[in-house]
Amino acid sequence: MRTEIEDTRGLLWRVDPLTGEAKSLSNTRGAEEPAFGEGYAWVTRRVVDGSGEASLLKLDPATGDTVASIAIPPWPFTPVVGFGSVWIPTHDGLA
Repeated sequence: MRTEIEDTRGLLWRVDPLTGEAKSLSNTRGAEEPAFGEGYAWVTRRVVDGSGEASLLKLDPATGDTVASIAIPPWPFTPVVGFGSVWIPTHDGLA
């Protein structure tokens, strides 16, 4: 079992709770709001240029590799995962 934590530089870090080893996931630059469910780690990512352009990353929890990058509306909040879907509130409503 691994735990994901958000870093202040906008990277997600994977921490092995058994060894305490921490590794940054360079593929998550701009990461903001992690969530977990349906067998994956999910994280919203915004372009760091202030445009609000965003995507949702689907991450393999064992490796941290990006399985998919999905375009979503700007300015996303924390995703909620359940019932076979990922729900992402944004300034304009649900994505």
